[in-house]
Amino acid sequence: MEKVKNFLPSPDDTLLLKAILLPQKEAIEAWETWLRIVNVDTLEAGTQRLFPLLYVKLKEYNIDHPLMNKFKGIYRQTWYKNQMIFHNATPILKQFHEAEIDCLLLKGVALTILYYKDMGIRHMSDLDILVSPNNVRRAIQILQDLGYQPKEEFIFPFKESYLYLQHSIDFVHKDNKQEVDLHWHIFFKNCGLHDDDSLWQNKQPVQLNGFPLYTLDATDHLMHVCIHGLRFNELSPIRWIVDAKIIIDQNEIAWERLIEEIKKRKVVLLFSYAMQYLSSEFNVNIPKNVLERISTIHIEKIEYDEENIDNQKANKGIPSTKEVFRWYKTNFIRYSQARATSPYFYLRPSSYFDYLMYCWKLSSVTELPILFLKKGWRSTHRHFKYKK
Repeated sequence: MEKVKNFLPSPDDTLLLKAILLPQKEAIEAWETWLRIVNVDTLEAGTQRLFPLLYVKLKEYNIDHPLMNKFKGIYRQTWYKNQMIFHNATPILKQFHEAEIDCLLLKGVALTILYYKDMGIRHMSDLDILVSPNNVRRAIQILQDLGYQPKEEFIFPFKESYLYLQHSIDFVHKDNKQEVDLHWHIFFKNCGLHDDDSLWQNKQPVQLNGFPLYTLDATDHLMHVCIHGLRFNELSPIRWIVDAKIIIDQNEIAWERLIEEIKKRKVVLLFSYAMQYLSSEFNVNIPKNVLERISTIHIEKIEYDEENIDNQKANKGIPSTKEVFRWYKTNFIRYSQARATSPYFYLRPSSYFDYLMYCWKLSSVTELPILFLKKGWRSTHRHFKYKK
């Protein structure tokens, strides 16, 4: 487990999670130990996102402590913010429905409705919606008509290649600042047009503000929260552990289908870390034969390369030339896999231009020669400066 220490909780955060997830006796012991070794006021935001869950659990155990007022305040604040997200979702869902754009609710909104069933428990910062790739342009237009603006302007005009190069666009409303994450794939690693077909085939119904919608089934939700949670993030995403345990505890997981899905998507390494951690630290009910099966799956080199890239980001070091090249190479491999149905993809110069334009946030191919000259000059300047 040492290899992913940057993406799993610290010992302090593990104690906090145990105070939330373990049975009462062990939970109270973890809570008391955690209190002795942390300064609550200096904890990072990712950790503080768990305070509403902690508040509900401690209240259930009749714990009386001065911090309970602080936790109660954060719970109420979370409840209010989540109510606003649900409220602001209504116009979007109405417009999507009228335009006959099917969508799947993802992440916090869906998890709150299905599993938490309390608007104050799970922190969320945006509304996550998945649409099919062929509906992306229409969905973007609807969001813009409703006053939502993309956070990254370079993405427009939206090109076909973007369907394979990234999985979502972040929008923010110009007035109320509501954020919406429009997905056409659930993972950055899997951007083929049909990579998410199984998600739509296994979807389950859900309602939000009276609108009949769909979301992922429990098996796909588990895969999503684990892989998304173990990606590098400046803000510690440790809430995935609570999400995963609740999903497993409340549902029958189709483990065979899940194993085939992580193999197909080449995310075996991350998912294996997640299952090992949940099983060893929180005794989550994961069948022993499932853990054994996952441990025997061949892991491809690209998964180790992606892990090394994320570890480098987490350590905040200056990447070497080799590490930069690895980043470009692994992302281009994923892009190539997404375009695998396109004949002679590797022989098309436009495929490399599209990829570089995306990486360097350029809006036109004519900008590439200028950028190459700038990068060449900087490299030459650094070389001679070093020799002197």
